[in-house]
Amino acid sequence: MSVDELHLDIQELQRLLEFTNRPNVQAALTKAIEGVEEKLANLKVAQEAKNEAKAESEDGKPKTSHLSLPVSKIRTYGWDQSEKFVKLYITLKGIHSLPKENIILNYSKKSLKLVVRNLEWSS
Repeated sequence: MSVDELHLDIQELQRLLEFTNRPNVQAALTKAIEGVEEKLANLKVAQEAKNEAKAESEDGKPKTSHLSLPVSKIRTYGWDQSEKFVKLYITLKGIHSLPKENIILNYSKKSLKLVVRNLEWSS
């Protein structure tokens, strides 16, 4: 599946979610949306790794093999919100020792995406 197809799937599932009233149906659709979002994140990471490998090989540097990196959904977090701000608290063991370039945060009005590269992850 392509990134565009996954985006379309997410949009359609969100439209369906807007029309539902039953809590069990809403939970099932929310779970389906999360599953597609996770697939989308995995696909994007794989494409980024592929693009980086291609750029490295074009630069004349030795090509290294890139493994598909795991993507994990963070399920434990805390937040604090005020009228103007939202503070998000996420604890990741060992993150303080990573260079800032390995931590990427993208956010919009309704969502955020945190990517941490080269973190020793244990679930």
